[in-house]
Amino acid sequence: MNRHWAIPTLLALVGCESPFVPPPVLPPPPPTVASVQVTPDSATVVAGDTLPLTATLRDSTGQALSGRPVTWRTADTLIASVTFTGVVHGINVGHATIRASANGHADSVTVFVTPIFYHTVSTGGALSCATANNQHVYCWGDNADGRTGTASGALQEPTPRPIADATPYAAVAAGGDHACALTPSGIAACWGRNDQGQLGRGAATGDPARPAPVVTGLRFATLAAGSAHTCGLATDGDTYCWGLDVAGQLGDGGTVSRDSPRRVVNDTPFIALAAGANHTCGLTASGEASCWGANALGQLGDGSRNNRATAASVIGGPALARLSAGGAHTCGLTSTGDAFCWGADLAGQLGTGVVDTFALTPRAVMGGFTFRVLAAGGAHTCGLTTDSLAYCWGNNEDGELGNGSTSSLPTASPVPVNGGLRFADLRAGASHTCGITAALVIYCWGLGLQGQLGQVIPHSSAVPVRVAGQP
Repeated sequence: MNRHWAIPTLLALVGCESPFVPPPVLPPPPPTVASVQVTPDSATVVAGDTLPLTATLRDSTGQALSGRPVTWRTADTLIASVTFTGVVHGINVGHATIRASANGHADSVTVFVTPIFYHTVSTGGALSCATANNQHVYCWGDNADGRTGTASGALQEPTPRPIADATPYAAVAAGGDHACALTPSGIAACWGRNDQGQLGRGAATGDPARPAPVVTGLRFATLAAGSAHTCGLATDGDTYCWGLDVAGQLGDGGTVSRDSPRRVVNDTPFIALAAGANHTCGLTASGEASCWGANALGQLGDGSRNNRATAASVIGGPALARLSAGGAHTCGLTSTGDAFCWGADLAGQLGTGVVDTFALTPRAVMGGFTFRVLAAGGAHTCGLTTDSLAYCWGNNEDGELGNGSTSSLPTASPVPVNGGLRFADLRAGASHTCGITAALVIYCWGLGLQGQLGQVIPHSSAVPVRVAGQP
């Protein structure tokens, strides 16, 4: 009986046999992370700026590994933050330890957050801007129409805030209702009010509260911003302007406003530019000044009161080394430090010692001072002497002269700015003034109700006040 069952069973087993198939060869397990190294091993970032860190993972043989997750952390969140990709953002001055970890291994670096220092300052209608050591532009003051470029939507920016553009910038020019900046390679970008094409964006207007490039292939060496127009010295040797042109301030021979750059009609290339409210001036290498635009009060200095749509030579004055244009007056400085002004003088802004209606040609600023910087504002003027002390003259209703007082009476000769501060540079806005010291600290004075003095609580000041947020 058992033999009968054994034979079918054996036959069934024989029928189930098949060729031997070896098991598949599995790939070796991926190498595990044996070490983490963060580079650089120590770094510095300016407060408000970012710094990318890199984590290199290696296996036990020292081979670099890729595609592995890394966790970034810092406990010093008041000093700096770090993203999941290792980008550090400086917040406050100090040092933060940044840690990268993977598979139980980690490495740390110390990142030093340094203060923001401003290199230059520029003043406009009711705003101020500055370039900083992190190559960003900061602006403060009136933010109607996005004039500070921060894209915050606030009506005012009472203290410096970075513009909404991480592009590195080397220079900035604040105008009446807009501002423009220049990259190290000469690309111009503008923001703010654009009703007259002063941003130079052509048909692509975009968001005026965010900086955007001027629509042109030109590269610029310097920029100047007026009330509602902008001009630049291009690297091709010519001068170009755009924006409002009702008085000929673009200098292209017409009076039609333009939303992209138009070449200024002039015989000799300029090496410097100055933009007033509705007029513009240029300076040649030989010291000859020429101006164009509005001239009702003689601000062009050509001996007439006729508007000019092309560059007209300033007459009756010496060769000049520097120019500055204000609301309706212009000032120039000789290579020996003698100051001359022309144009509107109802507030004594020409500094001649007497108040007049206007001057059609240059007149000497009285007082015997030797200046190295001149800054023409709305209806006031300031200058830095060779020993870096500041003097101002003209309108002082809002304390823009910085002498500790306010007055509706004109001040027709230079008076010292209170405090004895020594400045490296000076700029005058519509009704305020700002100076930057050799230690790279900015002080402002004058009208400040829209935040243009850079104070946490906006207010006017008849003496220099330190702009908030500086070390």
